[in-house]
Amino acid sequence: HSFASLISSVQTDESRHSQQGGPALKILIENGKQAQAQQLIDVAIWRSWKLFAVLTGPIMDYYTPVEARKQSFKEFMLEWIVVQFERQLLDLGLAKPWYWDTLMRDLDITHHGMHMGVWSWRRTVWWNPAAGVTPAERDWLEEKYPGWNSRWGRVWDVITENLLKGDEAATLPETLPLICHMSNLPITHIPGDDWDVQDYTLEHEGRLYHFGSEVDRWCFQINPDHYKG
Repeated sequence: HSFASLISSVQTDESRHSQQGGPALKILIENGKQAQAQQLIDVAIWRSWKLFAVLTGPIMDYYTPVEARKQSFKEFMLEWIVVQFERQLLDLGLAKPWYWDTLMRDLDITHHGMHMGVWSWRRTVWWNPAAGVTPAERDWLEEKYPGWNSRWGRVWDVITENLLKGDEAATLPETLPLICHMSNLPITHIPGDDWDVQDYTLEHEGRLYHFGSEVDRWCFQINPDHYKG
């Protein structure tokens, strides 16, 4: 009974929160603050995406048994998030965020890198991360994300080879990851032939800051006092 009451309370609470955004944006737009409303949306969607990618992406595409997977993380994002956000933004008279093409590309990239990072730095987390790359799982990943094997798969090949030789030390990173000063998540991107990891930097008040993308840096620049500490 207590658990049922808790769930009911949480759902009611979240429902109320989720219905405040639209009316608040309408008030801003009606009072000549459309640019401010657009900026708020652009920052919120990107910050939410980064957290959602690392929390939900690996769970759907690596931790869930293959036979229980109904759709990939990318398919879920496109069906339940992207389409809904596009419709709501256009209905409000706002535009899609300026980085929309980057976000669409990152649906194929971000969570795979985050998952590999968590597994590589597995000694720093409180659970035993699943690798999630059996032959059947790799076939599924390649089907859902064409090119996965030539990118992340080839890295897992090296990891698997070292583990089979009993050389686990060769699978452990020698350094800590470089952390984005906006999202506080490791900076990661595509391995293999498409390697294009870039450190986006910004000097602010005499300190050099590092970011995982141009969008992360942009969020920081809008409100540096919120992130610099």
